[in-house]
Amino acid sequence: QPVFPGQPLRALLGVPLQVEGQTVGGLFVAHQRAGRTFTTVDLHLAHLLAAHVGVLLAHARLYAQEARARAVLEAVLGAAPVGLAVLDGEGRLRHVNPAFAALSGQALRPGQPWRLCAQLLTPTGQPVPAGQGPCGRARRSGQVVMGEYLLRRPDGPPRPVRLLATPVALGDPTPGVVLVGLDLTLEKEVQRLREEWTALVAHDLRHPVQLIAGFAELLQARPDLWTQPAQVGAYLQHIREAAARLDRRVGDLLDLARLEAGRLRLERALLPDLGAEVQGLLAELALAVGPRLKVEVQGPLPPVRADRQRLAQVLENLVTNAVKYGDPTRPIVVRVWAEGGEARVAVTNWGPGIPPEEVPHLFERFRRGRSARGTPGVGLGLYLARRLVELHGGRLWVESTPGETTTFTVALPAASPDDPEAAP
Repeated sequence: QPVFPGQPLRALLGVPLQVEGQTVGGLFVAHQRAGRTFTTVDLHLAHLLAAHVGVLLAHARLYAQEARARAVLEAVLGAAPVGLAVLDGEGRLRHVNPAFAALSGQALRPGQPWRLCAQLLTPTGQPVPAGQGPCGRARRSGQVVMGEYLLRRPDGPPRPVRLLATPVALGDPTPGVVLVGLDLTLEKEVQRLREEWTALVAHDLRHPVQLIAGFAELLQARPDLWTQPAQVGAYLQHIREAAARLDRRVGDLLDLARLEAGRLRLERALLPDLGAEVQGLLAELALAVGPRLKVEVQGPLPPVRADRQRLAQVLENLVTNAVKYGDPTRPIVVRVWAEGGEARVAVTNWGPGIPPEEVPHLFERFRRGRSARGTPGVGLGLYLARRLVELHGGRLWVESTPGETTTFTVALPAASPDDPEAAP
C-alpha cells in the first residue's frame, strides 16, 4: 500500500519507530517536487524526531496499561464485600468503595475530608478520644491496628464494626492509612442468640432435673409415704414425665449436633400404606391427647420410603405444638392424602394462629415466637422437623390465619416405580 497516495514521489526518507527496543512502525518523509533530495542532516533530524515519537508512544502505552490496571483495581475494590478506604496524611479520602460508604451510611467521595474518629464510639457507647481511633494509632505506631467500635450513622442507630487500619506511605509528610471495615451486626446477633439459647437450654434442662431430684429427696426423706401407693405412684409419674422431657431435650440437642456435622443418617424403609403408618405412629399420642385428635385418611396413597422413627418424631412435634398453642376446646385434625406425586400429612388446629411477621422465621433454629414465651422449649422442634423432612427429599411448610387455623403440611415424594419393594 502506498504511504503517500496521489502524485508520484521524487524522494522518500524512512526511519524506524522503536519502543523499548522493538520496531513498532516507521516515520516517512517524502518530496513530490523534482530536484529535491534528502541530506544526512535530514536523516539525523528524522532519527531524532522518531526517537521523540517513540518516547511518546512508550508513554502512551504505559498510560494505557496504567488505565487498564486502575480500571481492574477499581472494579475489584468496588466489588469487594468488605469496606475499603484510603485516607491521606491530612485525613482526606483518596479512595472509598461502595461497601464502606454503605457501612458509614454517608455519601463518601474521594477528595473530601473525613473525621472518622468523631463517628466512633467504644463498644460500651462512650466517645472515642481524639487521636485514639484506629487511624491515629496506626500512624503513630507504624503498625497494623485493629479494634471493635460502634459506628454512628446519620440514618439510624450505631452499627457494630471491626476496623483494621494499616499505615501506608502516599508521598505526604504524614503517613496515610488503608482502612478495612467489617459490619458485625449479624455476628453480634448470632452471639446474642447463642447466649440467649445457652441460658434457655440451661433453664429448660434444669427444670426437669429439679423435679426429679425434688421428688426423689421427698420419697427418701419420708419413708411413711411408701405406705400410700396412690401418692407414691403420682410422685413416680412426675419423675417419669420429667425424665422423658429431659430425654427429649437431650435428643434434640444431639440431633442438632449430628445435622450440623452432616452425620445424621436415616434408616429408610418402604411404607406401602402411609395412612396406617400415621395412625399407628400417633396411637400412643392419641391416648394422651384424647378424642380431640382426629386422623383422616383420604383416598389411595402412594408408597413412600421413610425412616419410621424420624417420621414419628416429626409428627409428634407437630401434634404437640398443636396441643400447646391451639384452642383446647377445638379438635386437632391430622389429614393424610395424595397430591402431585407426593403423599401429604397436614396437622391443623384452631386457635390464635401465628402472626404473619413471625411465619418467615418459624423454622429457624432457636427461634421462638411471642406466643411461645413462657412455654417450655428451646426453639429446636420445628427446625429439626423441617431438616428431617428435607433429608427425606420432602417439604414442610405452614399456613396460618390469625384467630382461626394453623396448618403444618409435610409432603413426601412417592417411592419410585422402579423400587422393587414398591410393586403391588
